[in-house]
Amino acid sequence: MKLRTCGSAITFFLCFSNAYAQKLDLVCEAAEIIVQPELQYALRKGEVRVVEPSLAGFVLTDDYSLKVTTECSGKGEDTRCLQLGDSHFCTKPSDSFRIRSLKDDNDIVMVQNRCTGKWMKHKKISEMDGTLNFLDDEVAFQLKNQIYRGVGIAKKHVLSVSPSQDGTFSLTVKSFTRDLWRINEFDPLVGKLKVQTEGYELDPHNEISIPSQCKVRS
Repeated sequence: MKLRTCGSAITFFLCFSNAYAQKLDLVCEAAEIIVQPELQYALRKGEVRVVEPSLAGFVLTDDYSLKVTTECSGKGEDTRCLQLGDSHFCTKPSDSFRIRSLKDDNDIVMVQNRCTGKWMKHKKISEMDGTLNFLDDEVAFQLKNQIYRGVGIAKKHVLSVSPSQDGTFSLTVKSFTRDLWRINEFDPLVGKLKVQTEGYELDPHNEISIPSQCKVRS
């Protein structure tokens, strides 16, 4: 897939409209992160508490945590808590990873885990203002069918991909929020939500949003 540079506003509109006319095949930079273990501070853009396996596939790290503990000190208003993880090393760490579409409508993409080298299937859960939002396929199935046991949804992250004016793509790795879900939203017979998404969100205090960028694979 080739994209021309989108210099003017008009040209950008045309590129924006045609950016997804073909299958996605992108090479994305592993996102840089800052670890903020102190729980009293809300996470800012680019910050995480710990790097769990599901996140290690997208961010620039050599290791990840399987066991996470919370340690606190002080009393009352002086209490300070840290979230700490153990350390396990990536088997095939890389500075980049691929996003490759399986369908012309980009409904299903395969994402190469930059920590292990394995491929992970993701499903498009929405397209909003030109941004495609992908979620782990097992999690999307679980949420669509309201299955409350199985994959930990809060530990899986949304990949948001959108075209930029220079012909590249911006990527944001972020926490799932209900506004991103656009699959079987309403029951046309009663006008009510068919899928309840509230229980799958993280506390906003701990939501992540990690920016990166991608380019079309040549």
